[in-house]
Amino acid sequence: MVEVKVLREENLAAAERLYEASVRDNPQGFIQQLYLFPNIKTFIRQTERNGGMFAGVFENGQIVGMGGIVRKSDKEAEVCKLHVRKEFKGRSYGEKLLNYLERMARLKGFEKLRLHVTTSQRPAINLYRKSAFLPTGNEVYMTEIEGKIYEYDTLYMEKLFDIAFRLLQKEKNERGKDEF
Repeated sequence: MVEVKVLREENLAAAERLYEASVRDNPQGFIQQLYLFPNIKTFIRQTERNGGMFAGVFENGQIVGMGGIVRKSDKEAEVCKLHVRKEFKGRSYGEKLLNYLERMARLKGFEKLRLHVTTSQRPAINLYRKSAFLPTGNEVYMTEIEGKIYEYDTLYMEKLFDIAFRLLQKEKNERGKDEF
């Protein structure tokens, strides 16, 4: 059984292991020195205190994906930390999770979602485009860590819910379907 639900305290240790493994599996997409960042459990708790949330995809009770929305303003949030364990990719779990996060963002009153993704993550970019996120910019993020320069080609995207709904409605009408 597959379900998407809000992460709870008892899920945070497993979410942390999933996050760390996912980052290690994509060295072109993420800074690998996780000790430079806040602990993911701390980040999740802080995000929730500030009006955002985190959810997980669970298969037979085991967390296999996670992601969150971070409140940026009363009307805008950022999709972040969207990860699916590599052995579970290709099963539409990322799509299920993103759809859930979008529903939660709407319920929280956000009108716009934004995100950034390294261009090495083609499947993620395809998912975001399929979900009506539009590119808004591209930039090479450069940082120096322990004397070494790292560069990450980063794509910025956003989705305005009202516009996205109208685009989906237009597509539905063109196809003549009753459902999305």
